[in-house]
Parts: sequence; structure tokens; C-alpha cells
Amino acid sequence: KRCELLEFNSDNTRRLNLEETKAKIVALEYIQNELNGIANLAK
Repeated sequence: KRCELLEFNSDNTRRLNLEETKAKIVALEYIQNELNGIANLAK
């Protein structure tokens, strides 16, 4: 049986630890562009 999700919040999802958070941030295209000296233009 599938549980119905009524609301998405920090109490009903898995929280990332520090290392997982850093990995998520560094994987973002915006951050990669900044690290590589590429201008980030609004799309």
C-alpha cells in the first residue's frame, strides 16, 4: 500500500549531511560555471 504524501517538509524527508550538501552544491551548473570562470547569464 502506498502512503499518500500530503505535505512536503523537512520533517518527512531525509536531510543531507555536510558532505552530501557540499556535493550537491558543487554539482550545480551555476557553481561549476563560477569555479571555471564562466559568466552566469540569466536564461
